[in-house]
Amino acid sequence: MLTDPSWSLGAGLEGRGVIVTGAASGIGRATARMMAAAGARVAAVDVDRDGLDETMVTLEGRDDHLAIRFDLAETASIPDLFGWCFLTVLNYRMYRSLVGILCRT
Repeated sequence: MLTDPSWSLGAGLEGRGVIVTGAASGIGRATARMMAAAGARVAAVDVDRDGLDETMVTLEGRDDHLAIRFDLAETASIPDLFGWCFLTVLNYRMYRSLVGILCRT
């Protein structure tokens, strides 16, 4: 149990950028919402555009966030995603991966 009253989720995140993958639903959406509520600027990443749109309307400070449709199965492009996020979101502090890739054999 946390007993230090000075601790909060937002400690150090106010005005910082965070990248949340899997942000179109479930835990990813909940994480994006929590980060936005803590004052972070969220780059919400998912392959599901409709789900991202639904997530974006639930984020506090909606003008400060980005929805990025991206398929993480395209692994060769992931460095480009991070580079673009760095240039656009600037000063991102955290990356939270909440995505799984299923491969059929």
